[in-house]
Amino acid sequence: MIRPPIRSATTLAVVLALVCACGVRPQEHPDPVESLSAVVPSSSTPTAQASTTGTPATAVVYLIRSGRLAAVSRPGADPQSLLRDLLAGPTSTEFAAGLRSAIPATGGAITVTIDGRLARVQLPDEFTRLGGAQQALAVAQLVFTLTEERLGLSAVRLMRGQRELSAPTATGELVARPVTRADYASVAPR
Repeated sequence: MIRPPIRSATTLAVVLALVCACGVRPQEHPDPVESLSAVVPSSSTPTAQASTTGTPATAVVYLIRSGRLAAVSRPGADPQSLLRDLLAGPTSTEFAAGLRSAIPATGGAITVTIDGRLARVQLPDEFTRLGGAQQALAVAQLVFTLTEERLGLSAVRLMRGQRELSAPTATGELVARPVTRADYASVAPR
């Protein structure tokens, strides 16, 4: 039996609307991170030089504004202090200016160890339960913050226990390798 074109087009439109309506919607305002802890063995932590004027060194952590990374200056210049600042989320002033964190506020710890130019980041179970787009932005925050030029790190490997995790890239692809800034170029600061 041949169906009339209008009926077929209507059926197709309804099916497309239903398929597009399914899925997880991104959280409009991710919760700021308050309770996560950061641990980096001090013996393997590369450090930046303090300025010659006696003021503390500063570095950059990456928060989210309008679905993209945004660079924010913070005091300190080693992976431990930067990860701690990143996990603390935006200050009240930054929050009022529209900055957010895609990293969930949970009781789990995110830790990092340094192996040459690679940062191995231990993630809690709560982190791996994030939706795809939010998880990719959260990983992008970690990657950009930990691969700041002054730290000397070039890639991040996601871990849970002894197991290496696949990482979501900004394009939604899961990759079973360390990730770099190139994997998140589409959400990099402008």
